[in-house]
Amino acid sequence: MFNSSPDHTLVPLRSDPVLLGGEDRSGTTLLSILLDAHPDLVVGPEIDFTEPINLGSHILEVCALMACRDPRVIGTTKEAIDPEWFEGVHFVWQCERSALDRDDVKTLVTRVIAERGTVLATLEDRCLLIDSIGEFRRQQTGAKRWGLKLQRRIQNLCKYAAIWPQAHFIHIIRDGRDVAASHEKVSGWDHRTIGEAVQGRINVVTKAHLGAPSGRYLQVRYEDLVTAPRETAARMLEYLGLGWSERVLHHAEHEHALFDKPWGHPSADAAAQPLYTRCIGRYVRDLTPQEVEQFERLAGNSSTRCPCRLSRAGSDSSGNANATTTLARQLLSLLGQMVSRVGAQVTLIALPLTAIQLHQAGSLETGFLLACGRAPYLPLGPLAGVFADRFSHRILLITANWIMALTLATVPVSALLIGYVGMPHLYTVATLMGGLTVIADVAFLACVPTVVPPQQLVQAQSWIELGQSAALVLGPPLAGWLIYSLSAPIAILADAASFLLVTALLPYVIIAPTTSASMTSDYDTRSILERVLSEAAEGALFVLRTPKLRAITFATGTPIFWYSAYSAVFLLYLTEGLGLNATTIGTVSGIAAIGSVIGTLLARPFARTLGLGRVLIAALLTSAVGAMLTPLLEVPGWLALGLSQFVLWIGKQVYSVHQAPIRYALAPPQLHGRVNASIRTIVRPLLQSEPC
Repeated sequence: MFNSSPDHTLVPLRSDPVLLGGEDRSGTTLLSILLDAHPDLVVGPEIDFTEPINLGSHILEVCALMACRDPRVIGTTKEAIDPEWFEGVHFVWQCERSALDRDDVKTLVTRVIAERGTVLATLEDRCLLIDSIGEFRRQQTGAKRWGLKLQRRIQNLCKYAAIWPQAHFIHIIRDGRDVAASHEKVSGWDHRTIGEAVQGRINVVTKAHLGAPSGRYLQVRYEDLVTAPRETAARMLEYLGLGWSERVLHHAEHEHALFDKPWGHPSADAAAQPLYTRCIGRYVRDLTPQEVEQFERLAGNSSTRCPCRLSRAGSDSSGNANATTTLARQLLSLLGQMVSRVGAQVTLIALPLTAIQLHQAGSLETGFLLACGRAPYLPLGPLAGVFADRFSHRILLITANWIMALTLATVPVSALLIGYVGMPHLYTVATLMGGLTVIADVAFLACVPTVVPPQQLVQAQSWIELGQSAALVLGPPLAGWLIYSLSAPIAILADAASFLLVTALLPYVIIAPTTSASMTSDYDTRSILERVLSEAAEGALFVLRTPKLRAITFATGTPIFWYSAYSAVFLLYLTEGLGLNATTIGTVSGIAAIGSVIGTLLARPFARTLGLGRVLIAALLTSAVGAMLTPLLEVPGWLALGLSQFVLWIGKQVYSVHQAPIRYALAPPQLHGRVNASIRTIVRPLLQSEPC
């Protein structure tokens, strides 16, 4: 592309720029704006300097035409500019996005042309111009280093490393399927087919690191940047030898020329927003299953992974550290959830037993007590979704857990101090616990994708399901032992303690920030109640208007409805129809629990083999077959019944592991709370005791 001129060989440049690269639509603009927020860095968006052949004289002619307001160069879009002059106009636009005015551009180009005695036809000449622009901006702002986007040119990293021997390169890499989806949805980009997207990824992602100089090349995942910005930014700044600055986490709050003069830049609006994660997994929405399969087949392992991760020393230690941190925070959140579920099983048994022991409560009173715990879901579910989308998940969870702990503690405290716990007291406790559980459940669901990287959501859901299965197995025996040893009211202290333990763990769980618009907009004249109801309706309408979400909601609710009816007569059938005793029924339940664990463990391998859509259908059919085996196998004893429940729960758990991550992939992050709340409000009243 460039001419070589032995008479004008360029001595390697002495500056130490930060050169950013990556595939188009992979987050390079966001990365440049984030780094530019650091007080010691001035980093501009890309400047295309590869065309035309007479770049220097062409830019000067364009500046002259712009000064005369020649109609051939007036406009803010490519379509408005005469094609003959577009490359020069585009160069000037890009300089203005980097906060250079037209006179600065003319001065710098003229100076480099005079110094080199050429029209800047060679790569070395053009890099000298870029270096002059970078140094001008560095001196102008007082920064220590300047930076620029090389964009896809990072695949020729070895050439730029030779010209700038002190440069540091940061290569941002995004899930290739999301890049392909972004290219397909945004007009004007190179890749119009899946095959082109794969080839572009191979060129940019897999070739760049092959010529990277040791200690001067760092790979960063886009997904890490938006889900764990503090850790990722700290790693980049350490690599660049710069101190930490909180400004990089608040890039949208600081001025940048790109925000004022976007000149049609396709990523300007997105880069001007606080960090968000809604574009992670966009391929699920924007690509067909056939396109995803084609991309993964052609790209192989490079479709979602970085080919290598190099720290400043050229090692993989930073990647391992990130993986360890991610695993630790997942385990903490899982432990807290499981402890909370075990405690809930204790209260589920101990609260009605308190009414029975102290007040000889009958079926009417205990039924009303259970209804008090479930009733808040319908009115509070949608509102809880609004809270989860508007407020910090950590604060919501800590507040709800504290209040639930204090609420439950009033029962044993009252029993110990005054020896009496009234039924109105128990009804109030059940109602408060029901309402707070709604808020905590929805906040936890919305929190999961901010704790777990998108590519690990299915694995995380497997762990959550395993924890819930363990709670269902451990909770009832623990409740029985505590009630037998201490009495029902005192046993409730165990649940209160579980909420305090969860509260103590939450500060150590790293939760990525999410973005949401303010409900207090000056331009919205509606009352707060109207706005809250409107936003709650937004979540429900999103579910109903998104075909895949609507399908997964009804596919979840329909079998749960019939399973609830099935469960209502199941015990009667076992005891009265088959004459089984409690020991046999307990054995059957134990076999079902084993099926639940096995289903959870098999969910991911099945999905890799069959594909997501097929495995969901297969799981539902498996559950149906398991349910039908109960009446079909009228064989005395526990073996046939155990087999039916074993098969049923394998299917249920395979389905459960995959259906929750689908919500996260299909809904934008700012709607996760409301979408989950809407689905649970539909499904929850149909449940017996298991989570949806």
